[in-house]
Amino acid sequence: MTENDASISTNSNLNNFSSNNNSNSRFELNEMYYSDDHPVIIKDKTFDHTHWKYKVHYCGWNARYDCWVDDSQLRATKRRKTELPFSLKTVLVEENDTIQHGYLHKLPVAVPLSKVLSVFAKKHPDTSQQLQTKLLQDFETLLYKSEVPQYRSIVTAKTSVFDQYGSEFLLRLVVRYNEYPEIMKLLHQNRHTLFNTKYEKVASTSGAAPR
Repeated sequence: MTENDASISTNSNLNNFSSNNNSNSRFELNEMYYSDDHPVIIKDKTFDHTHWKYKVHYCGWNARYDCWVDDSQLRATKRRKTELPFSLKTVLVEENDTIQHGYLHKLPVAVPLSKVLSVFAKKHPDTSQQLQTKLLQDFETLLYKSEVPQYRSIVTAKTSVFDQYGSEFLLRLVVRYNEYPEIMKLLHQNRHTLFNTKYEKVASTSGAAPR
């Protein structure tokens, strides 16, 4: 143990120890792990007397579900109904980081949801219809807070989300429900085309955190 380590271990204010110290933390900030069989992103961490605690954001869910968990509740990998490929985990993490820095998806995207689901429907018509229904039901709840004004200004009775938005939003839905392996396979195999996303800077970043 170094002299610095000794001073830390005897500090009476250990509960306020800087969350940026990674010396004994098993989990890194802004990386994806699993909690309760659901993918999460570590947003903050702190050392609480004897163990680390982590503030997690559940991918595909509103920020009101963000919470603090113990390190025992996190896993680097977790058995799932539909295993999320590393390439798609990377899409979610990079998208989260970009939006947190005040950017939005530039709409309409080059390959919209309508085209993706149309191709998918050729082999899986029933599943494609289920996905369309769930997207319509859940779409606004899939958004980050900063994405809501853009959504409400663009999507009208004459403008569909399926013609404006891209596969990132389909991925958010798939992660939420932890199923639909067939569409996940399509997203993974065509990731270089489907996730070639362009972003634009928004005027204000005050609402960049997820809902």
